[in-house]
Amino acid sequence: MKRIPVLLLFFSLLFLLNTLSAQTDQYILTLNAGEGGTASNSNLIIKFGICTDVHVDIIYNPEDRMRIFVDDMKEKKSDFIIQLGDFCYPENKNKNFISIFEEFGKNAYSVIGNHDQDNGASKEEVIAFYKMPAAYYSFDKKGFHFIVMDGNEEKNGDNPATISDAQKEWLINDLNNTRLKTIVFIHESLAYDEDISNKEEIRNIFSSQMLNNGNKKVIVCFNGHKHTDEAEKVDDIWYVTINSMSDIWVGEDYGHIIEGIPASVYEDKPDLKYVCPYTDPLYAFVTIFKDGTVSIKGITSTWVDPSPMELGYNGGELPPEKTPKISDRIIK
Repeated sequence: MKRIPVLLLFFSLLFLLNTLSAQTDQYILTLNAGEGGTASNSNLIIKFGICTDVHVDIIYNPEDRMRIFVDDMKEKKSDFIIQLGDFCYPENKNKNFISIFEEFGKNAYSVIGNHDQDNGASKEEVIAFYKMPAAYYSFDKKGFHFIVMDGNEEKNGDNPATISDAQKEWLINDLNNTRLKTIVFIHESLAYDEDISNKEEIRNIFSSQMLNNGNKKVIVCFNGHKHTDEAEKVDDIWYVTINSMSDIWVGEDYGHIIEGIPASVYEDKPDLKYVCPYTDPLYAFVTIFKDGTVSIKGITSTWVDPSPMELGYNGGELPPEKTPKISDRIIK
């Protein structure tokens, strides 16, 4: 019987492995949004942790929640972390909390939320407390461009905010000056929320920016604010709403006391009565690949009793996006 030469066997196996790898990558690229899965590590470029709407001045145990998030991102060797607003008031009592977030040093980024000034602080005080370079800014990391926007400009009471002409001009110039695939972070949604009056104009700015290969320069825009788990594609750009780390607001009509939480906590945080907390902190671990594929791995938790349904909130039924989870998604 003839023996197969060792080199011939080696190259045959190599060819088979390459073929299987190519088929796997093609399968990953055709996954629809909302489906679970893990993209090929061979294309991995950057990974980061993202959280939002911690509401330190409302929720109990915010330090524990942030510690879980930060420790997990350290273990996963996240390149950076970012919080999308409604974080904490710029007060001395919150320095311990924010110091946990700041363990990432220059790799911890922040976005301003609509409730970060509810204690009467100025925007400049919030920027200084969060150690942000400005209300809106951008940075490059590992071959991608990241933009942080301020969705809280020209706001009058409960009326929708408007992205100012100055920020629009800055945004256009910033996008014009990069040749990299771009990811946007903002507190309010630019897809279907009514909190930004000129959101369509901003989306058109995103859509008009193209890479040299003809693809959209902006590949995904992350927001918080809504305390929901949602994703929508508008004009070939994904808009992903990251759920709150902590809770949903149910309001004064459904005020309640959680068994086991001391009265002193409610004295310090009276609005805690009006939220339904999640048992575990919600956050996401995001991986972006060189072809623009975005993998989102989220956390699934449960309601702290009593749940919104038990309180009769929204008639005892919640839409699917109001849930104690952040869904796993692969989007392209």
